[in-house]
Amino acid sequence: MLHAVIKKKSHYLLKKQNNIRKIPREDIITSTIFGPLRYFEDQDIYYFIRSIAGIENNLDDNNKLQVEANIAFWPSKIATFNNERRSCEPDIVFNFKVNDKKETYIFELKWGAYSFSEDQIEREWQFFKSTEEGGTSYLIYLANYVDTFNAIKASKNKNWKSLTWLNFLHKIKEIKDQSNNQKLQYYLDDLISFLDCLDFRTFNSFTHLNLKIDHDLKINYHFRNIGTDVSSYNI
Repeated sequence: MLHAVIKKKSHYLLKKQNNIRKIPREDIITSTIFGPLRYFEDQDIYYFIRSIAGIENNLDDNNKLQVEANIAFWPSKIATFNNERRSCEPDIVFNFKVNDKKETYIFELKWGAYSFSEDQIEREWQFFKSTEEGGTSYLIYLANYVDTFNAIKASKNKNWKSLTWLNFLHKIKEIKDQSNNQKLQYYLDDLISFLDCLDFRTFNSFTHLNLKIDHDLKINYHFRNIGTDVSSYNI
C-alpha cells in the first residue's frame, strides 16, 4: 500500500476524514502485490515479470544478462489518439534495458467485475510501448475474468496477454519452486498467503480420482467466494 499512498491513490483512507465513498481496491491490490519489487535486484525483477508474462526463462542464461530495471506506478500521458487528445494511465509499466535492448511490460489490473473501457488497451499500448529500434513490448491484462479481453483484444496483437488471478497464483507457485533466491521466496510466500486471504486458492480435492481435466480449464476456473459457491448447490 506504500506506493498507493505515495501516488495519491489511497492516502485519504489513512487520514482522519469521514464520508469515504469509494475504496480504491485495484490501486491497493496493485501497490501491495507489486510495490515490494522495487526493493529487489534488477535481475530478480526481470525474471519475475517475464515469468508472470508467460515468457520462458532460463536461469543459467539470465545470470549472463546485464539488466537495468525501472518500475513506474500509474504513469500518465496525454497524447493524440484517433485524432483527439486523450489521457492514459496504466497501472504499472516495467521498463528493462537488457544487454542494451529495451523491453517494456505494460500491466493493466482489474479487480472484481470491472473491465476495460472501449479503447483503454489500445491507448495504453500506443502511449507506452517501446519505440526504440530492437525494442520489445508486452501488455499484460490481469483480471478476474479475461474471456472478453481474449475475444476482442488479445487477438489483435500476439504480445497482448491475459492472466486471471488464479493463473497469477499458479505462476507465483511455479516461480517459488524454481527460484533459489531466499528473499524472493519470502515475498512469494507472502503473496500466496495474501491471495488466500482474498479467497484465491487452488482447489485440490478429488486429486486421487485422477480425472482427465484440461490444464487450461483447471487454472482458469475460479471460485470468487468458495464458501458461497459451495453452499449454493442443493445437496
